[in-house]
Amino acid sequence: MLGRCILSMALAASLFATPAYADDSRAMAESQKSLATGIKQYKNGDREGAAISFAQSFAAWPSGEALRRLAIAEFELDRPVEALKHFRMYALDRNADVDFVKTKLPAYLEQSRARVGHLRVLAAPEAIVTVDNRRVQERGEDGVVDVVPGEHVVAIRGQDPSTARSVRVEATRTVEVDLRPSPATGSRGAESMSTARTSAGGGPSPANAVGSEKMAWPPPVMTIAFAGVSAVALGVGIGFGLAANGKDSEREEFSASHPGACPAGPSCTELRDMTSSQNRSATISDVALGTAAVAAVGAAASWFFFPRERVSPSTAMVPAVHRGGAGISLTRTF
Repeated sequence: MLGRCILSMALAASLFATPAYADDSRAMAESQKSLATGIKQYKNGDREGAAISFAQSFAAWPSGEALRRLAIAEFELDRPVEALKHFRMYALDRNADVDFVKTKLPAYLEQSRARVGHLRVLAAPEAIVTVDNRRVQERGEDGVVDVVPGEHVVAIRGQDPSTARSVRVEATRTVEVDLRPSPATGSRGAESMSTARTSAGGGPSPANAVGSEKMAWPPPVMTIAFAGVSAVALGVGIGFGLAANGKDSEREEFSASHPGACPAGPSCTELRDMTSSQNRSATISDVALGTAAVAAVGAAASWFFFPRERVSPSTAMVPAVHRGGAGISLTRTF
C-alpha cells in the first residue's frame, strides 16, 4: 500500500478511569468482582479479556494482585513494553508477594527486557514528545522510552512535521534521537541538527545518519478532507443536475401547453421564472461537479505524491495502567 495512513482513533483512556467512590468498601468490592472475572477468563484461555478485567480491577482499587496478574497476562500476550512497566510497578509495591518477587519476578523482568528496545529522546523539557503519533506519557529520568523492536517515528507535537525522525530499534538496544533546537537557529528542521545513535545497554556509540527518512506531511487528514469535499460536491452536483433536468422538462411542457406565451402572453413571467430556475440549478450542478473533480485530484495527489512513513497493518487494544488509574488504548494502522 502506497504511503502511510494512520486512522488514529485513540479511544483512550478513561474508559475505566478511577471511580471516585466515597465508600472504600464499595471500591474494593468492584475491584474484587473484576478480579474474579479476570481470573475466570484467564483460566478459560481468554488472555485479552483477562487483561482488560485486571485493568478494571486495578482502576477500581489498586491492589497488587490485580497488577501482578495484569502484567503476567500482558507478558503472555506478547506485550513486553506494558508487561515490563507493570512488573516494575509491582516490584515497588510494599504489599507484593514476597515469594513471587524472589522466585518468579526476576525471570519475568529479564525476559521482558530481552524483548524491549529503548529510545533516548533528547528534547526540551517542555516539549511534547510523540512516538508513532502517540504522546509519550512517561519518560525515564534520562529521557528513555521503552518500545517494541522495529521502526518508530519520533517527533515533537506542534513542530514542523519534517523534523520527525524515523529510527529502527533492536531488542535490548538504545537509540538516541536528538530533537533539541539548534543553538544557532533555534530550529529542529536541519538534518545535521537531529541525529540518532544506537548503543547496547544504554551506552553511547558514534552517531549514525538516519537513512531513508521521509517527511510525515501531509497527515492523512489532508487526503480524507479532499475526498470528503469531493464526495459532498459530487452529491450536490448530481442532485442539482437531476433537478435541472426535471425543471427543463416542466418548462418544455409548460411552453407546449401555452403557445405564444412570450414575449407578450400573460404566462410569460411564469415561463421566464421556470427558465431562470432551471439555469440556476444547471449552473450549481456544473460548479459542484467541477469542485468534485478538483478535490478528487487533490486527494489523489496528497495520497500518491507526498512522502509519508510506511507502517504494517496492525490493530492494538492495550490496557493502560498507572498509579492514578487505568484505561484502554485502541489503535488501528494501515
